[in-house]
Amino acid sequence: MPPEIRCDVRSCGVTLPLLLGLLLAAVPAPAQTIHEFAHSYGVVVGVHSYTSKQFSDLPYGRTDAEAMMSYLKSQGFEVTPLFDSQATKHSIVDTMIQLSRRLQPDDRVVFYFSGHGTIERVGDESWGYIIPYGARDEADYISNAEIQDLSRRMKTARHQLFIFDSCFSGQMITRNGGVSPDRPDYIVELMKRAARAGFAAGGKNQSVLDSGPNGQSLFTSALLRGLGGCKADLNGDGFITFSELATYVTTLAANAYQTPAEGVFPGDEGGQFVFRSPCGSTAPASVPASLPTIVVKRGEANSVAEAKELLRGSRFVEAVPLLRQGAASGDVAAMAQLGDLYLMGWGVTRDYTQARQQYERGAALGDTDAMTRSEERRVGKECRSR
Repeated sequence: MPPEIRCDVRSCGVTLPLLLGLLLAAVPAPAQTIHEFAHSYGVVVGVHSYTSKQFSDLPYGRTDAEAMMSYLKSQGFEVTPLFDSQATKHSIVDTMIQLSRRLQPDDRVVFYFSGHGTIERVGDESWGYIIPYGARDEADYISNAEIQDLSRRMKTARHQLFIFDSCFSGQMITRNGGVSPDRPDYIVELMKRAARAGFAAGGKNQSVLDSGPNGQSLFTSALLRGLGGCKADLNGDGFITFSELATYVTTLAANAYQTPAEGVFPGDEGGQFVFRSPCGSTAPASVPASLPTIVVKRGEANSVAEAKELLRGSRFVEAVPLLRQGAASGDVAAMAQLGDLYLMGWGVTRDYTQARQQYERGAALGDTDAMTRSEERRVGKECRSR
């Protein structure tokens, strides 16, 4: 049976996204004094049953939300659940408004929605919507503009994270910038600055899959594997930054239907939502700041090993020529590391084409990680209409 799609009858168009690999080399955070949050709040919305014939029931809509609620509670969040008949537009908006009145500067908020989404196109403009319980037409939907209004109402909170597991949810957010990971106080700076982040299961014009592994949607399953299973802590420093989470989830959840999209809302100052990894720090001891200057020597056998040491010290610019040398000599590890740097724009100008080429070269030479990632992206090719 073709996979379930989280969209309405008006559109089921999809595109084949550019899929990129996992980030293997990131920044190990040095010992830092973390500015913790006073309160962590979550509003978790999940809709399984819809009352309008326009929207079919979603088998995993509520189970996704329940799993997310369990994770947030394990992280110390005070969670307000809104499931099925509780998840009307009025209830969702009122809950967010009431929460906004409680927030203090050292608080943070996660809003999670699992359900249908839709898009309306008028001329060259588009409006995105999430579909609450009981919705029958646009007046009952929650638009991207209304979500941004709710974010502004909660501007007192230092960090906000909006997660949408619904069709066309990329319409809810805009692209973002960020803090350079070259900074030695990277995690401190991410947590200190205001963050208004959004993470969507698919792009502005994409349908998304409902049926995925573990009794969850494809997107939420990857999200919870990354957070609860510590897999999104790509550098093993004990923290899962939003950029690490997005990189991990995108690799697993991107397919012929959807490419998860990350972005921001007005008021973002380059901070990032940061979760603590349940596994704690798993990184090796950080390299001392007094690393000797590395000189690139033609044909040097250990150039890739030296490049990895530089990467652990966040010295990306110095590592790039060593990785290029290793990649040119056929070292698949160097190809993967170089692809990661092009993917993130660390030490080089961000270039997705170069990143893809490096990953594909490694896969062609037998890199098992690249081949495994290719397998994980395979999904059904038919779009279910209703």
